[in-house]
Amino acid sequence: MKVRRHKKDTANLSDYDTVQDSVTDPAAAPKAVESLQVVHLHNNKISTVTDETFCRGNSSYYIRTNMDEVRLDRNPVVLSEHPDSFICLQALPIGWYH
Repeated sequence: MKVRRHKKDTANLSDYDTVQDSVTDPAAAPKAVESLQVVHLHNNKISTVTDETFCRGNSSYYIRTNMDEVRLDRNPVVLSEHPDSFICLQALPIGWYH
């Protein structure tokens, strides 16, 4: 089950979300809730992610075991410029690295 959310609903994401052409703030992705398992944030003009977007910025010991997949393809964010943003994930997100 994947849900396509509207612009007003992107402040937080829940379990399975597909947010396409919806994020209006090009500076950052919405903060992901703990129960999130799959998130597709493609084609949203996201230009940066922080260490608080998917992980806990103050903990290098935190591993996000529930999150299976993150897709940030077709966004202007260069994922290789934000390595601390994905340190808690078990797999690297899909997106642009160059």
